[in-house]
Amino acid sequence: MSDTKAYDTPLSVEVVDEEVVLRSPDGPVGVSLTAAAATETARRLIEAADLATRQASQVSSVRD
Repeated sequence: MSDTKAYDTPLSVEVVDEEVVLRSPDGPVGVSLTAAAATETARRLIEAADLATRQASQVSSVRD
């Protein structure tokens, strides 16, 4: 695992003035995206989360 401070809680997702806005309840993260950019970002997030989950399960099975 890398030496990062990854968020362990999901970001809030809102629509403000026709933009999708992501915010962190715990820190200074804020992102505003158009609908098209939000759709593509969501697809990429799902792919990356699936990959991270697979990698974590491989590491876990090696430790067992």
